[in-house]
Amino acid sequence: MHFSTILPAIAAVLGAVNAAAFDDSEVEPRAPNCPLGIELLRLTGFPKNTGTVFTGVGKPGDCKFIPRNVRDFGKAEELNGFQCIIYEKFHCQTTGNTLEVGDGKKKFKGSDGPWRSYRCACPTH
Repeated sequence: MHFSTILPAIAAVLGAVNAAAFDDSEVEPRAPNCPLGIELLRLTGFPKNTGTVFTGVGKPGDCKFIPRNVRDFGKAEELNGFQCIIYEKFHCQTTGNTLEVGDGKKKFKGSDGPWRSYRCACPTH
């Protein structure tokens, strides 16, 4: 036999086998399923609850409320490299005082609160 007649037959058979073996009905997720979000912000140094830590969880870009019992804190730091803004007003309104945390900024110490909401985003470089 000649290679010119064998090769096309082998290619046709392998093509059919390869197409049949590929199943694209199963899709694997690229990221973990985090319905509540990820850790964005950590608040510590509460006057009435020393040693307590609050971890702000959410999705980057979403505005989240700070619970009533942790609105006055002594230290704020971003987690996982996010840039966070803590707001004096609810709903992340910029009309009041704000506090920026993250992206190489010094960690905030001292409380001017009460603070009521926060929003964290990916750093912009």
